[in-house]
Amino acid sequence: MVMGGIISLRIIFENEYNTAVNFVKMNPDSEIIFLAFFIISSVASFPTLPLNVLAGLLYGTWIGGGIVIAGAVIGSYLTYVLVRFFKNKRMHSFEEDSLYAKLANHDFDYQTIICLRLNIFLPTFLVNTVLAGSKIGRFKFFVTALIGFTPFSFLISYLGHLANGDMDLFYRLITEHDFSKYELF
Repeated sequence: MVMGGIISLRIIFENEYNTAVNFVKMNPDSEIIFLAFFIISSVASFPTLPLNVLAGLLYGTWIGGGIVIAGAVIGSYLTYVLVRFFKNKRMHSFEEDSLYAKLANHDFDYQTIICLRLNIFLPTFLVNTVLAGSKIGRFKFFVTALIGFTPFSFLISYLGHLANGDMDLFYRLITEHDFSKYELF
C-alpha cells in the first residue's frame, strides 16, 4: 500500500520529480539544502514523512537515511532548546496540578523515551515537546533521538529508493504498452 502510494505520487508529480533529480545532479551541495529544509520542517512541525521518502528517492537508502537522521535529530534538538527557553520564561504561570507541571517534574528513563520515539502513531513534535518540558537532560534527549529515529529513517528511505527503481519499470510498463488492445472482461 505504501509503495503504491509512493509510485502514484511519483506518476502525478513526474515533472516535479525530474526537476528535483536534475537539481540534485547539478548541485553538489543539494544534500545540505535538503538537510536544512528537513530541519526547518521538523522544527516547524510540518510532516516530514514525505521528505523521508523523497530522500530515499533522490539520494538512495544510505545517504538519504543519513540525511533524514541528521535532520530529525538536529530538528528535535532545536525544538528541545526552544521549548526549554520558553519553559523557563513561562513556568511561573502554570498551576502546580496541571498536566504540564506534572510532566515538567517527571524524569523519563531511556527505555520509555526510546519506545516513545519508535511509536509511529505519535507525532514527533508532540514527543519532542513533552520530553523537552520534562526533567531529562540534553544528552539523554540527544541519544534517545538518535536511537529512536534511526530504524524508521532507513526503512522509509529504503522504500523511497525501491520506489525509484520500481517506478521507472512501472512507468515504462504504462507508457510503452497500448492497453486498449486488450480486453479487460
